[in-house]
Amino acid sequence: MSVKIALEKLELWKKSIVENGIKSFDSFLKMLETKQDYVVNYVENHLSNAVTEGCNNLIRAIRRISFGMTNFQNLRWRVLAVQCVVH
Repeated sequence: MSVKIALEKLELWKKSIVENGIKSFDSFLKMLETKQDYVVNYVENHLSNAVTEGCNNLIRAIRRISFGMTNFQNLRWRVLAVQCVVH
C-alpha cells in the first residue's frame, strides 16, 4: 500500500468517527494528529517497535517474579539469561 492511499484511508476513517459523533476516540484522534509521521513511516518501511516492547514486557515480568531481589546485578543477570533463551 502506498503512503498516499494509507493517508487517504486514515482520513476517511477519522472523518467517519467525527461524523458519527463517537467521543471515545477523541483523545486517540488528537494523538494521531501529532504522531501521523510515525504511521507514515510504518507504511513506508514496515518497521515497528514491537521487539522493544516485547523485551520491556519480559523485563517487567522478571521484575515481578523477582520481587524482593535487592541486588541489581542479580536482576540484570537474570534478565540477560532469559533474553538469551528467548532469542
